[in-house]
Amino acid sequence: MGASPLRVRGKEGFRQAVLSAKTGTTILLAPGVYEGNPYFEEVKGRSGKPIIIAGEDPSNRPTIKVGPKGNRDGIKLSGVTDFKTERCVIEQWGDEGQGIDMVGCHQGIINNCILRYEDDKRGRYPGERREFRYFH
Repeated sequence: MGASPLRVRGKEGFRQAVLSAKTGTTILLAPGVYEGNPYFEEVKGRSGKPIIIAGEDPSNRPTIKVGPKGNRDGIKLSGVTDFKTERCVIEQWGDEGQGIDMVGCHQGIINNCILRYEDDKRGRYPGERREFRYFH
């Protein structure tokens, strides 16, 4: 049997949960707005036991807001392996940034997330994606 999910609120709780995540950890974000641009580096899941970041309540998704200027990403992932991001809204990242910036990441799944810039016409992954997969 796996470990209980980590239920978090607020930007600092989110950051601490990811920093302490071990293989197979599920992090559930409570509904609300998470300001700032979260940056996660070298977080490692493994096949069959990914690190999962998901909205706790599918009908009231957490929203990650960044904006408005500069190279500021909604979520920045660097060297992250075997991960899933589910049931989240990411919006208003910087005008030179991206919704989710994945550098050197492998075996990632973005599922049932909404990525929305102010006009829904730019950004790496604008609009709703039900089953986006990023494998490298």
